[in-house]
Amino acid sequence: MSMAPSHPSRRRSLFRSVQYKWLVATAFVMALFMEILDMTVLNTALPILGEHFGAQTSTLQWLVTGYLISLAVFIPASGWVADRFGDKNTFVLALSIYTAASLWAGLANSVSELLVARIVQGVGGGLLTPVGTAMLFRAFPANERARASAVLAIPTSLAPALGPVLGGWLADNVSWRWVFLLKVPVGVIGLIFSMLALRPGERTASGRLDVGGFVAGGAGLATLLVGLERGAREGWSDVPSLLLLAIGALALVAFVVIEGRVKAPMVDLKLLGNRMFRLGNLIMLPAAGATMGALFVVPLLVQTTMGLSATESGLLTMWQAIGMVAVLPFTNRVFQRLGPRRMLAGGFVVVTASLVMLATIEAGSSLWLIRGAMFAMGLAGAFIMVPVQAAAFSTITPLQTARASACSPPRGRWPPASALPYWPPR
Repeated sequence: MSMAPSHPSRRRSLFRSVQYKWLVATAFVMALFMEILDMTVLNTALPILGEHFGAQTSTLQWLVTGYLISLAVFIPASGWVADRFGDKNTFVLALSIYTAASLWAGLANSVSELLVARIVQGVGGGLLTPVGTAMLFRAFPANERARASAVLAIPTSLAPALGPVLGGWLADNVSWRWVFLLKVPVGVIGLIFSMLALRPGERTASGRLDVGGFVAGGAGLATLLVGLERGAREGWSDVPSLLLLAIGALALVAFVVIEGRVKAPMVDLKLLGNRMFRLGNLIMLPAAGATMGALFVVPLLVQTTMGLSATESGLLTMWQAIGMVAVLPFTNRVFQRLGPRRMLAGGFVVVTASLVMLATIEAGSSLWLIRGAMFAMGLAGAFIMVPVQAAAFSTITPLQTARASACSPPRGRWPPASALPYWPPR
């Protein structure tokens, strides 16, 4: 079903003066801003949600885990869906689902209802980010993909800075419901803009959905997440946790076997044979795990152990975003001087030191210790993520982009200094 407006000529004249690549960038930045804002806002408000619903931390964690499970199921399918139905239609559908689920979450009357709304959000989010990334890198020429990567730094920097403070203030002074409802206007504006500004994408997939791969991959990732969550809560000697992890691992092995045999795999695992694509995934996994994990754990820690309000908690965690924003203008210059290996090694050293600092936090710890650790982690995150993301997509062809964004990056060398992100985008 096409969701394009009925007057394409009027739409073209409205945006005639703007290059199409910047229209795509604007649409994706709004969507990605909303999605990242959701993650950072919710983390700060979790303790207040627990008080409102009388829920334990282990229950509240499912509001995050349930969303991640839904993401894990639908991200692998995003490439096929975009190729089959067109990236614009898929993007608009995903944004619609995400916005509607945000409204539902804001109106929820129980933890169970809120959890279901979060799972539905994950369906939209699982399609939204990979398809939006594919659209962005298709719209920008190959020699400007680092500039496209810099565009992604806008929402990934601003949303973590605003989210914790905004979420804390809303939870403390208005209502926890606005933690979810505040994203609805952003989603509606983004939806209208996307329908008016984006061009219908090509439909390059003619085959059926790889049902076997979808089931095996989704079940494997979801079961692993549940097993990891239970193991962290019950202990790693817990038999059900180990059983879940084993089932998840077996399902993922089956997924790899299936994807290697079918003619039109849901996820093109051959892309992992590309050295740069594979390396980019391996680097991004621990970096993203450390930064996003800190944004989840620190608000719970300072509010439950140190007695801080949600607003005060947000003012602490926003230092991670401040660190990233502070260093982004100098990423290109640092790359030219140090090169990728030293830059990445230094980034991971700083991330590790930040985690060690956070691990020493006690009830009487100085708040400046937390601020310093979060700031350093944000600074290191920019050193790691921006160059890696630019390099990862530097040799991806337009036809590969949707599948690559649902999987990971390709063979090639690190880009020259001139290919690194411009800030702000020119």
